[in-house]
Amino acid sequence: MSHFTVLVIGPDHEQALAPFHEFECTGRDDEFVVDVDKTEEARAGYEKDTERMVEKDGVRVSAYDDQFYRDPTDAEIKKHGPFFGSGGGGGISYTSQDWGDGKGHRAKVLDVPEGWEEVTVPTSETRSFVAWCEDYYGWTSVKHGEEPTEEQKYGYVQLDENGEGVKCIDRTNPNAKWDWYVIGGRWCGYFPLKDGAKGIAGQGAGAAHDVRPDPGTADQLRKDAVDFEKARDDAEEKGRERFAKWQAVFEKHGKPELSWPQTYAKIEAEITELEAQGTAKEEVPDPKDPDSTIHRAGLVRHTWRERYREQAAIAAYREVDVWTSPVEEFGYDEDAYAQSCRNRALVPFAIVKDGKWFAKGDMGWWGAVSDERVQEEWNEEVSRLYDDLPPDTLLTLVDCHI
Repeated sequence: MSHFTVLVIGPDHEQALAPFHEFECTGRDDEFVVDVDKTEEARAGYEKDTERMVEKDGVRVSAYDDQFYRDPTDAEIKKHGPFFGSGGGGGISYTSQDWGDGKGHRAKVLDVPEGWEEVTVPTSETRSFVAWCEDYYGWTSVKHGEEPTEEQKYGYVQLDENGEGVKCIDRTNPNAKWDWYVIGGRWCGYFPLKDGAKGIAGQGAGAAHDVRPDPGTADQLRKDAVDFEKARDDAEEKGRERFAKWQAVFEKHGKPELSWPQTYAKIEAEITELEAQGTAKEEVPDPKDPDSTIHRAGLVRHTWRERYREQAAIAAYREVDVWTSPVEEFGYDEDAYAQSCRNRALVPFAIVKDGKWFAKGDMGWWGAVSDERVQEEWNEEVSRLYDDLPPDTLLTLVDCHI
């Protein structure tokens, strides 16, 4: 789940964004929602699916049957911490629910006693196709001759006269890009206003609901009200401030020899080799917990990440900003980085214009098709777009979530 900026160009941002809503979240059953026949896909999934079961004395039950769950011991709680929700690791698996014993909703640990033999069984031997669809997709059935109800607007299984599932329908918007949005949001105050110009300020959203736009800024306004030069100057100033923090680190500790892309490439190469050898999933001691194990592939990831993080400059900068890979973000040339910040000013993640959605990297631009688009190319396209728009064009910056 993530937030991203979208620039809507035109007089009605709500109408412009409507074709891209995620029906499963908005519930807006409109002309953008279509029926997708997933019968073939569902059938293939059902035939391929298996269940982990255990058997003893001719009795076969699910390996996750309630009878095999027990309360965690004091030692397990001390080692793993309080158990919440469902999860596993370190040789333990647990889940939370109301167990019907009058003690309320709580976590229990899976512990199949000795004497039960584990078996893998085709799902088709344990459940009907219709029951599997209800469990896997959340679809309920529509009886023969009946129409789907409001509760089945997201999808359903159509039954024939014999009660067999003959068609699986998933109802969705294939062009979905957002599940909710707000003007401004985390980026409220996106556009600086020219002196005397007017616009509408947005509001914060979610974790940033207390964010307030700076005076002299707006999130919905005409193009001729935007102070583009101020936006670029501000972006450069903030960029130089960030670069200075990184420069102080690498001048003191030296430039790291290993960048994150290099680290990632080494991880991928070693895991590929392990997979070729068939040893990627072998269990080995977990360096973070001697009493637990980890797959060899996981150990490779851990080892190289630690090597990257242990570099003096990287370790020092992580105390400043744990989320940024400084070599890739800043490089070592302040002026070049400052210019890139100017170029990125007022450049959103995506743009909605003339009924189409354009985004860096995965969308075509006015009919063109491309693969991954570098940031500078996107910056240039957005800059040209701003230049070509008539002065009275309405611009709206929205914080979209998906």
